[in-house]
Amino acid sequence: MQKIKVAMKKAYLLEQYRICCVGLTLSVFATFGANHL
Repeated sequence: MQKIKVAMKKAYLLEQYRICCVGLTLSVFATFGANHL
């Protein structure tokens, strides 16, 4: 039971990290694009 909990927590943290990375990448591209228009 404990192993499942740990696995779920890891998956959740990884998902949060991935969403954060995507958001950062998009904001960087948006800023970069706006500067070059």
